[in-house]
Formats: sequence, C-alpha cells, structure tokens
Amino acid sequence: MKLHDHLIEILKEFKKTPSDHVMVSPSGGGRVLVVVVSSMFKDLPDEERQDRVWRRLIDHLDDEEQARVEFVFTRTPEEARDIRDAVHNER
Repeated sequence: MKLHDHLIEILKEFKKTPSDHVMVSPSGGGRVLVVVVSSMFKDLPDEERQDRVWRRLIDHLDDEEQARVEFVFTRTPEEARDIRDAVHNER
C-alpha cells in the first residue's frame, strides 16, 4: 500500500462528520505533509491534537514511514474554514 493511502486509512478514525477530512500532500524528497481536520479537536490544545494523531501514526507506521511524514497540521473544521476564508479574502 502506498504511504498516501496508508495514512488516509490510519487516520480515518478522525473523520466523524461530513466536514472532517484528511489530506496527504507530497512535500518533496518522498516526504509528505498531512492535514487532519476533525471536529474531535474542538476544545483541545494543539499539543493534545498532535499527540493523538502521532500516537496513531507511531502505532501503525514503521520507522521509515514515520520519517517520511514531514509535518502534521491539526485543525477543527471551523479553524480550517477561517484559514480558507482569510486566504480567499487576501486575493
């Protein structure tokens, strides 16, 4: 299974509502950026969000696969919408 598909499968537990989603994008050199938008993150500090996602990744990826994950962004659907709106308004 490709890393992209493996990450989507591993992180699907964070998708509880239609506005929740996981995106995996290449960042160069075989590495990837991961964006997890989940309503489960509501009222959680960034450290706890990251900890929950990384615990899942560490439990399901081997060391080489873990090293290929360059960065993980964790946002609620509302935070993701605010970012998208801010970017759109700057254009």
